Amino acid sequence: MAKTDLTPQAMEGFQAGADASCPYLASSDSSNAWHVGRWLCRTGRSAPRGVRASRGCTMHANDMLVDVTDVRHIERRQ
Repeated sequence: MAKTDLTPQAMEGFQAGADASCPYLASSDSSNAWHVGRWLCRTGRSAPRGVRASRGCTMHANDMLVDVTDVRHIERRQ
């Protein structure tokens, strides 16, 4: 089964203003992707590409595995 491409949702977070709130249901894959996009922007990384959910509370984005257990403190795993 192919994983859903969540790059558009991540791009929304990447382009969102500083006061924007996530428009997706909390803890959904779309919400996590939106927050990953926001994190990419805030940490000075490039625009999101290849964003998809992984096992547990992790997501793939920009050839990285990121932990989204707490979207306020996203961390790169590898």
